[in-house]
Amino acid sequence: MPTSRITTAISHNPDADQAVAEIQQQLGSQLSALMCFCSSRYDLTRLGAALHAAFSCPILGCTTAGEIHHAAGYVEGSLVAMGFGPGAVCLDPVLIQPLANDAQGALASQVHRRILESADPDFALLLCDGLSGCEEYLIAAVQHSLGRVPVIGGSAGDDGRFAQTHVYYQGHFHSNAAVLGLCRSSLQPETLQTQHFRPSPRKLVITEAEVDQRLVREIDGIPAARAYAAAIGCQAHELDTAAFAAHPLMLRLGGRWFVRSVQQRHDDDSLTFYCAIDQGLVLTLGEAEDLSGKVQADLNALQQKPGSIAGIIAFDCILRRIDAMSHGQLGRLGATLSDYPIVGMSSYGEQCHGIHVNHTMTGLVLRGAI
Repeated sequence: MPTSRITTAISHNPDADQAVAEIQQQLGSQLSALMCFCSSRYDLTRLGAALHAAFSCPILGCTTAGEIHHAAGYVEGSLVAMGFGPGAVCLDPVLIQPLANDAQGALASQVHRRILESADPDFALLLCDGLSGCEEYLIAAVQHSLGRVPVIGGSAGDDGRFAQTHVYYQGHFHSNAAVLGLCRSSLQPETLQTQHFRPSPRKLVITEAEVDQRLVREIDGIPAARAYAAAIGCQAHELDTAAFAAHPLMLRLGGRWFVRSVQQRHDDDSLTFYCAIDQGLVLTLGEAEDLSGKVQADLNALQQKPGSIAGIIAFDCILRRIDAMSHGQLGRLGATLSDYPIVGMSSYGEQCHGIHVNHTMTGLVLRGAI
């Protein structure tokens, strides 16, 4: 029976009930809290019921665009989990539903009210429907209400189908919803954020956009896909997820560079983005550095800091997985995680420091006795 304060587990079993049974066997049942990330290929009704029946502790989880486990690397079609032993974490999951772009004030009030009802947390984890388009104001509302409490989050995925994503709450998986996990713990939280792009000299200006839809119709006065394709040296019809992953756009905010990645090209040559955009925004084409090397360097830097790393919960943008796959580097990228107790997912977006971003690995590092 596992006795560590933090333990991890993985199941590749496609059957929901058997997958949960395998996770329970690896973690045991004496847990104070559980984090889990699952492929959207599972029967989510059965999976939700099985999780609720197997574990009496609070659970935080969602569907993914691929799963991450330090011993297995980057996987698909699986269930991964991180279990917290007795006394390690006190988790209070808060369901936020529904999500709506036209009700931002009401949502902010709902978030603030629910946070006030909870004990003062040491850190918080936010899981959000990755197709809601609500991440920007949701993370802003949460961070505003929590003040200096670190909040890390990820946007749920659906294995790249972009049809429907889900978050888990009390035995059921929900769409058009978010779950905020308010956590008290003796473990010391620290944020992790790594990206592997630097700005190039090439600038592009959004000249027509539907902001609420994250849809860009024109860049530099011509159809968006044509302008973007010309900037990266291809034709609009050649644009695909690998091209978007290799050539993100960047935005400078508060002295820092953030990635603004393209999600999809449409038949009319408009582009949908993963993050908020606006008309008149000046974006910069990004240039890639070594992805695996950057992750390794940033994890090594974490290791050099005082205090042993007990666990890392990671939200890694789906575009990073796609980029690594297209260059035959996914195995190498996964190997960089093997020396660290990491569990997480490939996400449709990441939240950190009150901002929704993408094309990053964003995570929560927990330090303390293992």
